[in-house]
Amino acid sequence: MEQSVSLPMPVLKKYYNPIIHTTFIETGSFKGGGIAMALEAGFSHVISTEIDPKYYYMCKERFSLDQRVELVFGDTCLIMPQVLERVTTPSIFWLDAHYQYEAGIGLEKVPLLTELKAISESSIKDHIIMIDDRRLMGVDFWEPVTEAKVLAALAFINPNYTISYEDTPHGERDIIVAHL
Repeated sequence: MEQSVSLPMPVLKKYYNPIIHTTFIETGSFKGGGIAMALEAGFSHVISTEIDPKYYYMCKERFSLDQRVELVFGDTCLIMPQVLERVTTPSIFWLDAHYQYEAGIGLEKVPLLTELKAISESSIKDHIIMIDDRRLMGVDFWEPVTEAKVLAALAFINPNYTISYEDTPHGERDIIVAHL
């Protein structure tokens, strides 16, 4: 039942520092592939959000015995500020919540800019932020979410961010990474 995860483990390990980054925050749990990968990488706390009840309860059951996993049900447009209130150290974000055919839809088909706005309003400004699906930005229902808007939102969070790009099985330079 393992999903194909867009975040390759070598990319996660490239940016992960177990002394600094103990928390992994993911938007869009889907079937739990990202959660499993974060646990395998060594994170001591994984927070994953999911809007679709089917996938939320699937992950709830799959990770029910692992106290490192915190699943949050809801639309990230609404719940991201509450999630961020519990984050007290620099973390690694994997932002991958978006409409897909078999999953639920919230206030926005692609809540990425709203998620970045919530991160900008938190007190921590040195998170590592990884954003999936660069290849889709500005296309189809992603049209309002362009790479230029994403980069501007990242610069608003921290103007000292370095922007890197990483490959996925879906395409070259498909992950945007903001890091110091």
